[in-house]
Amino acid sequence: MKKVVVGMSTCGLSAGAQAVYDRLARALEEHPGAFELARTGCISMCYREPLVEIREDGGRIIYGDVTPEIAGEIVSEHVIGGKKLEEHIALTIAPDGTKTGAEEDFNALQERIVLRNCGTIDPES
Repeated sequence: MKKVVVGMSTCGLSAGAQAVYDRLARALEEHPGAFELARTGCISMCYREPLVEIREDGGRIIYGDVTPEIAGEIVSEHVIGGKKLEEHIALTIAPDGTKTGAEEDFNALQERIVLRNCGTIDPES
């Protein structure tokens, strides 16, 4: 099952992540069981917030500058339809860790050590 994760740190919230999360929650109500919805803290790339990450098959696709409208498209096109919205992808992380996408250069030289769990844990846990 695909997992849809919304960055809900202060930068994400100030950029509109709550409205994006709410739209995804409505989409989940419309399509029960289609995906798992979760929130997390900082995913990185604060300048591309709100960020929505799709986790599937060991890989991760991070969409940037997501609006509630784009969130609806992500669900209908990508999550349900299987078609990625290439024009909105900030970064793709393959199961082997290979990174591609518009923000590839930003992430290429980064190796998270202390912050390795950013974007993977629930900030409300």
